[in-house]
Amino acid sequence: MFLGAPGAGKGTYASRIAPLFKIPTISTGDLVRHEISTHSSTGSTIKDYSDRGLLVPDSIIIKMIKARLEEEDARKGYILDGFPRNVAQAEAFDEISSLDVVINLAVPEWILADKICGRRVCSECGAGYNVAMIHNGEFDMPPLLPRVEGICDRCGSSSIVQRSDDKEEVVKERLRVYNQETSPLIQFYETKASHKSNQKSESENLSVGANQRMPHHRAGPLKQHNKKHKTGKHVSKAVKERKCGGRVESSTKKAHSQSNNMMQANNKQMRLLRQKQIRQHKKENLLLDRRCGGGNRSQAPKIVGIIGLSDTADTAQVRNFILQGADELEVPNSESLLTNCSVGYYHSFKQSLCVVDCGNDFNYSLDTAKVADILLMVLPVSEGTLDSGNITREKILSAVRAQGLPSVVGVVQGLEKLTSKAQTDSKKYGQRFFQTEFGEAVKIVYQDTTLIRTILAMTPKVIYWREARSYMLGVATTVTPSSTTTGNVTLEISGYLRGKPLSVNQLVHITDVGTFQMSQITAAQVVRKKCLDDDMSGKSDICALGNLECEVLALSNPKYQEDLRYEAEYDPFAAEQTWPTEEELANAESDKRENKQRLAGELSEYQAAWMVSDPEDDLDEEGDKVMDQDANSSEDELPVDQSFCRVKSKKSVTDEDDDDDDDDDNMSVDEESPAVRAAKLEAYRERKREEKEQMEFPDEVDAPSNMAAKTRFARYRGLKSLRTSAWDPKESLPTDYARLFQFEDFAMVQRRAIERGKNAEQAIRAEYRRKMHTSRSRGSSIASAMEDVDDSSRKTRASFTESEFGESGYVVSGIFVTLQIPEVPMEQLQKRLACGPLILGCLLKHENRLSVLNFSIQRSALFTDPVKSKQELEFHVGFRRFRGRPVFSDQNLKSDKHLLQRFLPQNGWSVATTYGPTTFQPASVLIFRANGTLMSNELVASGTLKNVNPDRIVLKRVVLTGVPVKVKKRKAVIRYMFHSAEDVRWFKPVELTTKQGVSGHIKESLGTHGDFKAIFNKPIKQHDTVCLVLYKRVYPTFCEAS
Repeated sequence: MFLGAPGAGKGTYASRIAPLFKIPTISTGDLVRHEISTHSSTGSTIKDYSDRGLLVPDSIIIKMIKARLEEEDARKGYILDGFPRNVAQAEAFDEISSLDVVINLAVPEWILADKICGRRVCSECGAGYNVAMIHNGEFDMPPLLPRVEGICDRCGSSSIVQRSDDKEEVVKERLRVYNQETSPLIQFYETKASHKSNQKSESENLSVGANQRMPHHRAGPLKQHNKKHKTGKHVSKAVKERKCGGRVESSTKKAHSQSNNMMQANNKQMRLLRQKQIRQHKKENLLLDRRCGGGNRSQAPKIVGIIGLSDTADTAQVRNFILQGADELEVPNSESLLTNCSVGYYHSFKQSLCVVDCGNDFNYSLDTAKVADILLMVLPVSEGTLDSGNITREKILSAVRAQGLPSVVGVVQGLEKLTSKAQTDSKKYGQRFFQTEFGEAVKIVYQDTTLIRTILAMTPKVIYWREARSYMLGVATTVTPSSTTTGNVTLEISGYLRGKPLSVNQLVHITDVGTFQMSQITAAQVVRKKCLDDDMSGKSDICALGNLECEVLALSNPKYQEDLRYEAEYDPFAAEQTWPTEEELANAESDKRENKQRLAGELSEYQAAWMVSDPEDDLDEEGDKVMDQDANSSEDELPVDQSFCRVKSKKSVTDEDDDDDDDDDNMSVDEESPAVRAAKLEAYRERKREEKEQMEFPDEVDAPSNMAAKTRFARYRGLKSLRTSAWDPKESLPTDYARLFQFEDFAMVQRRAIERGKNAEQAIRAEYRRKMHTSRSRGSSIASAMEDVDDSSRKTRASFTESEFGESGYVVSGIFVTLQIPEVPMEQLQKRLACGPLILGCLLKHENRLSVLNFSIQRSALFTDPVKSKQELEFHVGFRRFRGRPVFSDQNLKSDKHLLQRFLPQNGWSVATTYGPTTFQPASVLIFRANGTLMSNELVASGTLKNVNPDRIVLKRVVLTGVPVKVKKRKAVIRYMFHSAEDVRWFKPVELTTKQGVSGHIKESLGTHGDFKAIFNKPIKQHDTVCLVLYKRVYPTFCEAS
């Protein structure tokens, strides 16, 4: 029997001695682990004790030992490991059997703790390792590490973990229990003369015999050497030599140098081993990158977008020069609808470039920058440094920077047409311009000969908002008419997959076309031609990559395919609303005619004809002409929100909108009638006037004279404190909120959606790693990387089980594939192909759900027109575009309530709240002015996504003001705030404030014209202004086009 503390090596010694005598080793640890692995009732009980660091009860251990001794292989003898551990177990074992020899292994406790805490085990195959390095005197225990850090030598798995019972706090508890219960067992066997102490550390010496005594201890190189007694400072060398008698002793310094040399030698070996492991790990990662589509020849080509910063920039020349330097040209093996993308391969660099010519087009440049790895900014200087493209240049640069700027190369074009002096000045101008716009680290090219080398040698920047999902730049498309829906087609789009692995069951969004499901993903064939001729015509085909028959990589599964449901289903007639009577309908119709007649008297004939009451768009700007409308034409006076009944019948009343169903989109400004231009000019001046008034007198309004203030402000309420007063976010929500989705924990949903792609990528790499370790040896797998990289990059389907991901059909990025997308509207597709590249982005889980998006934005310095809340704007978020009518509010970090900003401020940051599709962070946003065309180039603001939260409370504040006409210390008579005594009594509970910081309340009404007495907490001055502040929650509205 072997005795010793946990981790002393009882199992190691027993495993070496037992084969010599052909007897089994009975270990309580093995028996316990067997019971736990079989999930028996005894194993469950044992696991509870082990997780808490407690020893298993004696009755359970004795029962397992007795059953083990009754087996056939234990009749000739056995070795006990870890049993018995206390006197009670020893006495109970004497009744079952007897022992011949007892060996105790004594190891210092601090070494035991380090050894146990350093143990690691592979969760796949059970292989054991140890990371502890113990080097102290006679104890020299190097670590037992795998050949590649983190990778098991036996099975190639990366799941090398520490067992729960090997943690430091559990180890300390186990050693404490051992010293308390097991140590007395040594005295028990000494009294029975059956115990022999053994402290040897070499297992080979144990096989000689248990009764052999341990030799005398021999000191190691780290033995302490004390200083010798000094012979005196004034003793001569001859006297010292006579005292030594010719004996020469080794100095302490020499002994220390020997120990240092030994430690340095060990450290050097460890460093060499560590460097070898790092090199091996890098080689395997490189091989995995190549097999997963990240290698040189099989990787996706770099997307290079060429943007002209002036109308005179010749971007076609730059494109032709890049492609003429290519050794091969990749051409899709199909009749494509796209002609804007060309892919060239360069043998010397083993890289490919996909060149996209954007010219000087704003929208084309912006879309290309979404997927580009490198942007070439072409700055022409042939006509001088001052060119006519400054306005367009500033718009392009501002939008691209706000969206997320990839790697940039500045190209100064046209130097060969200038004189030597002019070339020097133009180079300085180009360097100053690019360093000012993109930083001092930007690369600048002055000659065409260095352009290709600069592009191929660059490492693209990581744009985090797009790397979290899959995306693709379409280089070839084919369409097939749909057999089910008229006007729809089945689109097959080919391109290199980028970003995270793509699942065929996910949704994909095609910019400006829509969101769709996929039916299958196939491996596409690419034909390579020789380098281009001078006339940019390709030569004969030289090779074809991929199989002639399209290999299906993944098929959609309706069980796991995400649905296209965008809005939540609700019943618009579920509210407790009775049908209006005939008398109420007649009164409403007469009020509508009366309102139209009154407005017609104030406006022109053209404006009166098109004036439509719109409770959704009306901001209730008190103090303007809206005050003259009666209750039925204002949102505040509607007793019940019935906007859901009129959404599809209304027309947008914004000044920039026109009918989407008509052909007026092609109407130029010159064709507008004078009445239309006059109406637009008047509306623009009115917004300017309102913006100026809002800046001078923020939120101040006057009570209407033709209507009771309690009716006009019925939906408003007073708050004691904007920061601390309560406001229920679920109270009196509009009907539009029934169409939204809300997440209970948005951060958790976002984290799980993003981790889904990361887990798929890790699983694919782990699958390749396992195949690499199991199919062939380590050396041969790395040596044959160049042989099978092309074939492995094509066969990239990962057959994951449903228990791992809940879905299958992941395809790795970096390969050329074809996505089959059914039910695509042909009209939208043709419009997109005519105005820009075909860009496809994958949507993460739940990103096709309608909700409330809050963006943190800052106004563009190039846009000076007033931007009013609920004005229709166009949002660019990631790969998607949508229109919305946002409300602007301040960024109040100290409260859950935020004040409405009637106009977007010229400076500072604001929050834009609008309805839109759910988007996960990080995500940039560009806001443009909405017009009749598909896209606009007037950048209004830019920023980032703050959160997706329908519970954000945006409060509109109105301030009713009055003046004190009679003052006596803390009391005063206030006039011009109200026009009736009834209104005074209605607003009496609301607290009053003044612009000088005095607070008070209404005491009583005076007369019948709205005057009242007020009392304040401090003496009030005659020139002060008394304010009554009211709040109302406001919401964004939907657009007709969306």
